[in-house]
Amino acid sequence: MTGRSTADVPLLGAALLVVASMTVAAVDMQTYRTLYREDGWGEWATALAFFAAAGVYACAARQLLAASHAAGWRRFIGPVGMCVLLSAFALFVAGEELSWGQRLFGYRPPDAFLAHNFQQESNLHNLLKPLISTRVVVAGIALVWGVVGPVVARLGHAPAWLCAAPSTVAVFAAVAAVELIYPVKLSGEVAELLLGLAFVGDAMARWSGAPTLVRRGLLWACLALAAPIPGVVDALTVATSAELARTEAVLQRIAIAVGADGVITDAGRGKRSIHKRVYTAIQAGYLDLGRRAAGVDPYFLDPWQSPLWIRSRRRGGKMAVMVYSFGPNRRRDTDTRKVLKALHKEPGFTAARGGLGAGDDVAVGLSLRIVDEGAEPVDQRPDILMNGAHSGGVRAAQDGQD
Repeated sequence: MTGRSTADVPLLGAALLVVASMTVAAVDMQTYRTLYREDGWGEWATALAFFAAAGVYACAARQLLAASHAAGWRRFIGPVGMCVLLSAFALFVAGEELSWGQRLFGYRPPDAFLAHNFQQESNLHNLLKPLISTRVVVAGIALVWGVVGPVVARLGHAPAWLCAAPSTVAVFAAVAAVELIYPVKLSGEVAELLLGLAFVGDAMARWSGAPTLVRRGLLWACLALAAPIPGVVDALTVATSAELARTEAVLQRIAIAVGADGVITDAGRGKRSIHKRVYTAIQAGYLDLGRRAAGVDPYFLDPWQSPLWIRSRRRGGKMAVMVYSFGPNRRRDTDTRKVLKALHKEPGFTAARGGLGAGDDVAVGLSLRIVDEGAEPVDQRPDILMNGAHSGGVRAAQDGQD
């Protein structure tokens, strides 16, 4: 099989992936969100693709190094060095995609990442977002290295090994198009997965000695193996009753504080919708918890070292607020839009019972009236909407009491 044909498999897979993703988004946005949410199938498939690319680049480097012993090292120093650099780059991207195992193992990131990384994760790409957008980086790599580079090499102005394989140009062009056009939410996740597949294709084109099974099956293995991983992680994550009780107490404390005068700032009341990590919402000037958050983690992390979230939606003179934790599986399982819609109709869990979704999220809901001076709660005590220890991840609050 030639270098060109080995890259045709990821080309086909990438094209099918784009079509399927955009079709799912048009037909069922919730399913699309489930596929490409944090720690969902899309993110794991992206990480596996980059891990696979790193391995294939390393194999290509080894093959070229062996050939250099017979043909002379000067001819191969460039191609070997490029494969080594690409292998290291792919391994780095895979680690970044998984935040170096933070959500998988539940360790606490260093304070520098908690304070300055807007996602409060152990990765560099989100830490650098104030300086340069991830969309710009991904689109730039795809356009410069994956599209323009092969054209320049074909014109004889650069060595072929310095650029992506010509047969992967279409995939890199698709990456750039998805990132720059951004047709639907989470398009960036689709683009990153396409980028991983494109790197697998380029790595295959450089490893001419790849076994047939690897050439034909590696891409599909990455996509298939990613499917069961979220379920396996769920099965391995458990929470103690003490952790759940502590999470409920913290969420209620935050929700009660949110209902106090002046905590939701003018900027917060002016927003029709807010959906942010609690710490980020404070940094953005939407909340001013001050001393009311005494005793809560300074970076608003839950016992599983994931950020606590707040989501609100204002409709007329009323605001529905949901403060929640991802629970022990460290992944959002709930359709928070349905929760807020139900809270707008009637405060409390009973009105929101339908469509909360399964999982182990822990959440507190609050309904507020927006008045000239600020906000005041409709009910004095927030309702516990969900508790990860119970069947299906939900538990009913009885008339506002837990």
